[in-house]
Amino acid sequence: MASKSGHPPAQMVMEGLSPTPVPAFLEELGFGSLKQYTNYVQSLNASQRATHSAEVLSSYLVWGE
Repeated sequence: MASKSGHPPAQMVMEGLSPTPVPAFLEELGFGSLKQYTNYVQSLNASQRATHSAEVLSSYLVWGE
């Protein structure tokens, strides 16, 4: 169904897209999708996020991405 502007709703457009590839450094940390990673980060408290950020940075530097 098109909106008044004639464009399909954003949700329909998003559903047709391929999933974004997961960067190698996130795969190394055990995440299979960006959605899985996003959900994980949103579930952390401030202290856990600080620790996780350090882990991600370390993995990122090792992989050089």
